[in-house]
Amino acid sequence: MKRRYKIGLTVVILVLIAAVFWVVTGDKPQSITSKVVAQEPLRQIFSASGKIVPHKTIDIQSQISGIIKSIPVSEGQLIEEGDILVELDNTDALNALEAAELRVEIAQSSLKELETSSLSMAGETLNQAKIALNSQEELVADYEYLYSNGALDQNTLENAIARYKALSSQYNSALANYRSFQGGGALNKSAKLQIEQAKKDLLSATTTLDKYCLVSPTSGLLTNIVKEEGEVVQAGTTILTIADEPNSYVLLKVDEKSIGKIELGQTASVWPEGNPNKLVPAVVDNIGSKVDDDTGTVDVRLKLDQSDNAFIQDLTVRAEILVKSLEEAIILPAEFLYDDNPSSVLVVEGDQTVVRTIRIEQVDLTNYLVLEGLELGDEIVLPNESNRLN
Repeated sequence: MKRRYKIGLTVVILVLIAAVFWVVTGDKPQSITSKVVAQEPLRQIFSASGKIVPHKTIDIQSQISGIIKSIPVSEGQLIEEGDILVELDNTDALNALEAAELRVEIAQSSLKELETSSLSMAGETLNQAKIALNSQEELVADYEYLYSNGALDQNTLENAIARYKALSSQYNSALANYRSFQGGGALNKSAKLQIEQAKKDLLSATTTLDKYCLVSPTSGLLTNIVKEEGEVVQAGTTILTIADEPNSYVLLKVDEKSIGKIELGQTASVWPEGNPNKLVPAVVDNIGSKVDDDTGTVDVRLKLDQSDNAFIQDLTVRAEILVKSLEEAIILPAEFLYDDNPSSVLVVEGDQTVVRTIRIEQVDLTNYLVLEGLELGDEIVLPNESNRLN
């Protein structure tokens, strides 16, 4: 009985030993420990969140001081170039314009008067003075003849000569007056100068009146109205703001450490954060020239290939920029990196495993692009504690 018990116990022990041996040495999944270098396509994507922004914003400011009479537009309205945005009370400006127009009319009328009736009257006066002067000149000649023959006394001759001199002075005065009314005369020139000044005043009044009506310099979206009808504004005061191309751009804040990946012209995809199915193509349009000291980021702007009303201003969106695309590339999984200073891997050469220095560029958190150091067909080995010691 005891013998059977010992035999049974021995069998049980042998079975247990066999089971333990099978567990330790039996078949189980083998982890990959090496990899043959091959080429594969590479698409490196940079992802970021951003906001829909306009191409630029334009502040519409009052050019003069005044009272806002009307604002015939509203926030969110699409504006066309030339649309009236703001009207200021222009009562005083209209009065000034009417006064300037009246001064032009008066100056033109004065010139016309000079060139017609005044010139005619001056001509008639000149003609009469000339006749009187000629007549007196003949009389003086006759008196001189009589005086020389003793037929006329000296006093009468001297009186005739004095009269001639007086008429000569009147004639010269009439001639000067007549010439002043002619085209090159002083009065004519003065009248024309008055017309010129009146027209300048009229132009100034017209320009001033135009400033009481503010029109849109461009097409866009009216995003903000900061003043109300009836308010008094000073020159330079912003009344409203227009966004030019309001839903055509995306602004990304890219960490300065990643900005080297971004280049002008790179293609991208953009979608609203709440609607990933609404993809819109875009392109890198602008890269900022400085780093924000507070955030350590650089502004990157994308231009959407198509305008979409779903992309409203300040909407949060996601963007993926294709920063690198290669049809054939050698990709190194991060776990195969033996050392990172300098970058190196374990390569099988004959019956040995050697450390080879390589040049790489990080693609993402788990992969690197091999730039130099590995060839197609090379076998690289996954580092472990044992081969690190070797």
